[in-house]
Amino acid sequence: MCMYQNAQAKHLFLVFGFCLFVFSPLLVVIVPAMVPMTVFFEKYTWVYYTPTVNHIFYGVGIFVLICICVLLLATDLKKWAVRTSIGLAVVALFIFIAGSSSYMKMSQQGIQIRTVFQVKEQLYDWSDISRAEYFENRPERKGGAYYEVHFKDGEMYSFRETKHVLDARSKMKFMLDQNKIKLEQYDYGNS
Repeated sequence: MCMYQNAQAKHLFLVFGFCLFVFSPLLVVIVPAMVPMTVFFEKYTWVYYTPTVNHIFYGVGIFVLICICVLLLATDLKKWAVRTSIGLAVVALFIFIAGSSSYMKMSQQGIQIRTVFQVKEQLYDWSDISRAEYFENRPERKGGAYYEVHFKDGEMYSFRETKHVLDARSKMKFMLDQNKIKLEQYDYGNS
């Protein structure tokens, strides 16, 4: 009877690990982008931007979960393997939390930024920006066009031009113009 239950549990971990492996690209792309829009939602926000580091953290977290399934399958559900797997599951949980915590939100009030492991988000009014730069087709930077926003306190935040950022470009430019901040544009060509 016990061997039959062990076989059922092993098959369960096999199926779970296989499904994680197959659907991991989808999970790594979609879930980190959805979290800021749902968990940190604020009305009248133009852009919710998810940095690349969030996707990397989710990829690592899913890899840890797949390793747990492989460990449990390979060791025939031994007690030490179950304890190790529980510890790894806790580590994966912290990785997922870290991968969900950083974002950038842009609205009429300004830009709100929260980086990985930062407890409180930082709000910058549009008047707190010292300069803004738009880089198009920069050869040493992969991923297309991006923005660099420099703040008066010396901080700088860089973000790619996604579809949502492109949709909010006119609003962003209007707020920069209102605060007499020029959006400097650099085009390095397609070479």
